[in-house]
Amino acid sequence: MERYDRAERAWKRIEAALELFRPDGRLNDRAWATGEIAAAVKELGGPECGAEKALRCPLDPDLRLRLYVYWGDAIILTDVTRPIPESRAAAAAVYLQGLKEAKQYNIPDVPPERPAIFLPKPRMDEKTFKREREAHFKELKRIDYVRTLYEDRVVLQRQLLDDYSRRPLAPDELRKLATMVLGEGPDVDKLMAALAAKCGQKRGQN
Repeated sequence: MERYDRAERAWKRIEAALELFRPDGRLNDRAWATGEIAAAVKELGGPECGAEKALRCPLDPDLRLRLYVYWGDAIILTDVTRPIPESRAAAAAVYLQGLKEAKQYNIPDVPPERPAIFLPKPRMDEKTFKREREAHFKELKRIDYVRTLYEDRVVLQRQLLDDYSRRPLAPDELRKLATMVLGEGPDVDKLMAALAAKCGQKRGQN
């Protein structure tokens, strides 16, 4: 029972910290969240082992994609003795697995717009009002969830772009890893185009 309680507390801590893995999350918040999760998953066997164990469970897709972000971040942040190119490649393999899984959720290229506020039509009877209001909020909930999954995918890609736009640059390595995980095709081409744009943006700032 004590072991079960420790695991339950660890998962609650992880879920709370994972809320900060968002595209608009501040870097210091993300660093704090990674530390919180790293501490919690010690109960589950360490960062990499803990994430792997978690991903074997039937978790919500949103939580699964955020776990891939955490796992990749943990590879880089928890072993500072590892050479940067080595840890970067290991983390990239995890982020790419997250992107591969994201494909099965049919996430759109552009996030859907949230519908306008629900307003009853003139002379609408109560039964119709309740039915249409319920349908509106059901659709709003669906759209918000799709937008959440879209944001999760943005974070996964952003981690790859941030890591591989730092020196030493290694675009060929990223292309090779991405092709191994995602297969040849437009997904890899889009990723590499985004990396080229990111690197060009950084050169323009210097």
